[in-house]
Amino acid sequence: MASRKDIATTDQIALLVEAIHCENQDTARLLVRRALNVVYDNKKSSWSFDDRADIEVDNSEFDAVVALIRSVKPRDSVEAILAAQFVALHLQGMNALANDCGATKGHGMMMVRLSHQALEVLHRYREKSQSIIELN
Repeated sequence: MASRKDIATTDQIALLVEAIHCENQDTARLLVRRALNVVYDNKKSSWSFDDRADIEVDNSEFDAVVALIRSVKPRDSVEAILAAQFVALHLQGMNALANDCGATKGHGMMMVRLSHQALEVLHRYREKSQSIIELN
């Protein structure tokens, strides 16, 4: 397992920062850590609203979440936030659905539905951005 310090520098973060035109790598890293907090809540060693909250995940898990966020192709920070919500909710839902406990399956379906809502909001945001561009 890697601590937050071990995953602080990654090529994936640099690519995400470039994709969303963000000038601060710490901001992009915080976005990914928050998504990881949702997905891997059982791996948290300490949790707080402070950006120094440590979660223990493999570098491959960290890179996978960044790659999934990037695959949505966010064009700005708002789209990156919506993409992170989509990825986090979807992965949490899939984890709950994979659980053998019947009670978590309902929670998993709710998370998958919420992930689709986040994706719909992203599409509406993109459509609105396109219509504004076309009006100019």
